[in-house]
Amino acid sequence: MNRRALLFTIVIGTVGMLIGTTHQESSGYAGGSASCYSIGAGGTALTGEGVVHISNSDGVNGDMDAILRLKYKSQIKSFRARVIGGRVGSENDVLCQILAANPITMGGQGIIEAFGLTGHVFQINDKSIKGTDNGPVPIAPGESPAKLAISDLTIFVE
Repeated sequence: MNRRALLFTIVIGTVGMLIGTTHQESSGYAGGSASCYSIGAGGTALTGEGVVHISNSDGVNGDMDAILRLKYKSQIKSFRARVIGGRVGSENDVLCQILAANPITMGGQGIIEAFGLTGHVFQINDKSIKGTDNGPVPIAPGESPAKLAISDLTIFVE
């Protein structure tokens, strides 16, 4: 993904967070476990990029606003999710919590519904997150909001 496309995603994501609707998950994880990391992850692959803004962190937990721009076959769709009081751990932890919060389109469709997929479980592996440009994750208490920008993202649906 080139810098222009990443910048576009960041700008659109920030504007969307300021004026758009939010699918919000209060602390905990929607739909079960927050760990979607699997060494053997496979299935239908969605590619794209994403931006996660982390704020109100106490060093362990924080609020996460995310915009994901995903592609499946020739379809490209944007999704948004918010996690309140989620655990601010590794990039994989953050992404799994965002996926567990069931990101939705502006029209209210979840990822699986929007792309017409039949799977129901999201997974990532050790090659799912590449091309990151981020602030400190996790962030210390009282620090400014952190940004996790992922320019090369692969999510699997099984």
